[in-house]
Amino acid sequence: MGKTGAEATRTGRRHPSPLHTAALSFRLIFFSEKALYAVFLNNAHMFNLVCMFIVSLFIPYIGMDGKISPENAGNILEGLVLTMFFYGGLFLYMPKTVPVFLGFLRVMMAFEIMAVFLPLTFLVPSEYVKYFHPLYFAWYLSLVTYAYSRIRGYGYFRSGIVVVAVFLFISLIPALFS
Repeated sequence: MGKTGAEATRTGRRHPSPLHTAALSFRLIFFSEKALYAVFLNNAHMFNLVCMFIVSLFIPYIGMDGKISPENAGNILEGLVLTMFFYGGLFLYMPKTVPVFLGFLRVMMAFEIMAVFLPLTFLVPSEYVKYFHPLYFAWYLSLVTYAYSRIRGYGYFRSGIVVVAVFLFISLIPALFS
């Protein structure tokens, strides 16, 4: 008969702490291949990444128009829906041999830790905010290109074309409904 409770054998398999997941995400946004595979392969990070993704939607910043974002719940919901469409659009170009959508989703959600840098817009002079956001998006798209090329096996150029095409298509969706 097996032991239970405090007498049970410890296997070393516990859910990672939110700090461990955040540390992996920070390593990943600085192009760490080990962190990429650790997030991609470990299902236990999913809950922490979903929580980090939801928190990242509420982080305030100054937008390119000079207004503080997110302004209301509609902006948060729009950001959530467009981000999920972006992830889904990228996944459509994946081959059927890629293991699961959730591994890909974990890697993409780990990139949302970049939102901790958005409050820097409150410290930057207002004339430099228009340069901050393009740099931020370029960094984000280069991370997605890096991850897509590693997961899919494409070169950086081909992955970059796919990522930019999906990004431009998803960016046009709000224009269709306004």
